[in-house]
Formats: sequence, structure tokens, C-alpha cells
Amino acid sequence: MLFSFNAYSDERAPKSQCYITPGWAKEQNIEQKINEVNVRVSSLEMYIRADKQIYLTLGKIDRDLWRQVRAGFSSSYSCSSGKGYVKRIYINKNYEIDPMMLPEAGRVILSKDELYKLINPSLSSVKEAEKARERAKIADAKAAEEERKKSQVDSKEEKYKEKNKNVEIELTPEDLDLMFGSDEEPSNSNKSTSTSEFLIFFGLLSFLLWWLRNRKNKKEAKRKMLFASLQEEFPLLPISTLKESLILLSSDNSAEEKLIIKKDLQDRHDKEVQKEEERKQKEIAEKKARLAQIEAEKAEKARKDKEEKEERDRILAKERAERKAALEKKEAERKAAKEKEEAEFRKKIERLNEKYGEEVGKAYEAKRVEIGMPISYVNEIKGNGHDRKRFKSKDGESIKEKYGKYYKRLASGKKSSTASYQMEIEFEKTEEGSWIVISYRDY
Repeated sequence: MLFSFNAYSDERAPKSQCYITPGWAKEQNIEQKINEVNVRVSSLEMYIRADKQIYLTLGKIDRDLWRQVRAGFSSSYSCSSGKGYVKRIYINKNYEIDPMMLPEAGRVILSKDELYKLINPSLSSVKEAEKARERAKIADAKAAEEERKKSQVDSKEEKYKEKNKNVEIELTPEDLDLMFGSDEEPSNSNKSTSTSEFLIFFGLLSFLLWWLRNRKNKKEAKRKMLFASLQEEFPLLPISTLKESLILLSSDNSAEEKLIIKKDLQDRHDKEVQKEEERKQKEIAEKKARLAQIEAEKAEKARKDKEEKEERDRILAKERAERKAALEKKEAERKAAKEKEEAEFRKKIERLNEKYGEEVGKAYEAKRVEIGMPISYVNEIKGNGHDRKRFKSKDGESIKEKYGKYYKRLASGKKSSTASYQMEIEFEKTEEGSWIVISYRDY
């Protein structure tokens, strides 16, 4: 057995997700199933069940997303909860289960694009591309081998030519005998005469070969010098034209014909010079035009920048003026309101002085309670009263109220639940019906 399975757990997907599966297979026909599915092995996740069925999946996907893309898949595809998926398995290049592969986190497909990347390109197209690359590699190898063999043959031919180029003919009388044959063995005097003749012949032949080779070398050197002078004299003409003219100038043409050839070369070169000059003038004109255009664009940009800056400065100046005017207006309104408030306050003080006495007016102005002060002014200074108590007698009616409510902090650090007060004030009802302070005490 390749695996030992835990019967109490599986790879089940969450309720909101499911596995996209094109089907299942057994271990012995896993390769056939993958080819039928036509999906790359790297895009597949495979899970084995307790009954040894191997389920092929693309990974988990949100069920709502699967409903959106379901129409684009064949009927062999379904969305499985993964119930019974005991363990994830991995296969190698030979389509065999590889127990040495380390487990990886399962794939969660989050978008349509991610899903389509898993199925494109298909397995068949990948295999076809690999076959095409293999065929191209074999063709390149064959071409390289043919090129190598050809270069070897060319190299051997070059070496052979170079070797035979410098070989001097050295023939002995015996070699000449072998070449031309000999009669019966001559006498000693005849032998020496024949040897001298052959030596003279050999010397003349060697001199002839040396003269021919030297003549050829001189012609080649002359051709090279002539070609170099043509290149120097007509640098703008193409090499092919110079080579054609070199053949004509190196031949046995008359001096007049060679002069005509040189004149034709000069005319061609003059035309090339004129073309080159026109090209340079055109480049200079285009460059000047580009520079003029750049300068014009710079000037236009500078003008626009200046206008934009002036417009921004104008807007900023306007905004500053508006803000200043608004602040001045607000300050004037504040001062007017303050003056009005102070005027009303002074009027209120005057009324208090007139009706209740100067002591009451001074006390109100100093924000303190005084005997004879009406309850409304007390409430303005101290706020509303608490714990009101009303008293009636034959002498009249009075009330007591406490002000400045707060809660003391106990030794434990907590606030007391019993309220405390800063002062208690007693009011008496006048004949006009208003309440006037008759006594007060601070706690």
C-alpha cells in the first residue's frame, strides 16, 4: 500500500465552496483520464478516496462564481463538496503516484481569469508545442552537423591548397627515368651527360615556376594597391562598384578606356558627394526646424505658465481680499454684539440699582449672591436650584433651594451616591409676587 488513510477526516470544502471536478479514475488509468480531460497536470489537484478512486479537481471555487462560469464547461464537469476526499496525492512525469511529495495548501479560485488560466493552454496544445520544439531542435542539430562537415571539408581543401601552393618541384634523374622511361643501361660517360641535361632542365623549370609565381604575386599586390587607391579616392562609392571597376582597370584595356572608366567613377562619386551634401543640408534644415519648433513650444509654454500664474495670483488676491473682508465683517459684528451685550448688561445693572439697590447691582455685576436679589438673577449666576422646600406662615411664604450640586469622592476612590451642595439660599415672596433673597449660607 502507498498510503495509510485517516478514516475520521476528509478534505471537504466549506459550505460556500466546492471542488471543480471533471471526473475520477483509478491509479492504473490515471494517464488516460488526464488525457481525456485535456488539462495540464500542473493545473490539477488530485484527491484519493477510501475506495481508491482518485478525483481530479481544478481546486475549490465559490459556489456563486461556479454558477456564473458553469455554462462554459462540458457536462463532465461538476461541483463537488469533497466529501470522502481522504488525502491529496501527487503524480510524477510518468503518471505514477509519488508518495515523497510534500503536501501543499489547496488552491482556492477567486476569479474567472484565474480559472481560465488553469485550463488554457490545454494539455494537447502543450504536448503539440513540445513536439514542435523537439522537431525544431532535431532540425537545428542536423543543420549544425551538416555545417560542421562542410566546414571540415572546406578546411581540408584550404589546407591542401595552401600546402601545394608552396611546394617546389625537386626531381632527380632517377625520377625522370621513372617518368620518361630509360633504355638499356648506358655507359658512365653517357650517364654523366644525361645527368647534366636533366639538371639544366630542372633548373629552367624551377626558374619558370618561380617567375610565374612572382608575376602573380606582383599582379595581386598591384591590384590591392589599386583597390586601396580607389577606396581612398572614391570613399562614397559602394564596394561592389569599386570591385567591378577594378576588374576593368586591371585588364588589358587601353589607357584611353581606363581614363573613361576613371572618369565614370569620378562622375558617380561626384553624384554621391552631392547626395551626401544634400542629405547633410536636409538634416541641418530639419534640425533647425526642430530647434525652432522646440523654442516656439518653450515660448508658448512660458506664455501659458505666465498667464496661469497671473490668473492664480489674481484668484489668490481675490480670495485673500474676500477672507479679509469677511474677517473684518465678523469682527465688526462681534464688537457690535459685545457692545450691545455690554449695553444691555449695563441697563440691567441700572434697573437692579434702581429697583433693588446698588448693593444688589454690584453683587450681580461681580457674579455673587446678595440679600434682596431676585431669584431669576440668582439662577443666572448659580444655575437652577435643587431640593426646593416651601414654607407658609401668617407672616408670608418662603422657599429654600440648594445650589452647586456635586458628588464627593470617598476614601475608596469612588464617588458618593449622596449629592452635596455648595450653598443654600432662602427666598421670600414679595407683595408683587416675586421671590427675593432673604438669607444664604455656604456649605
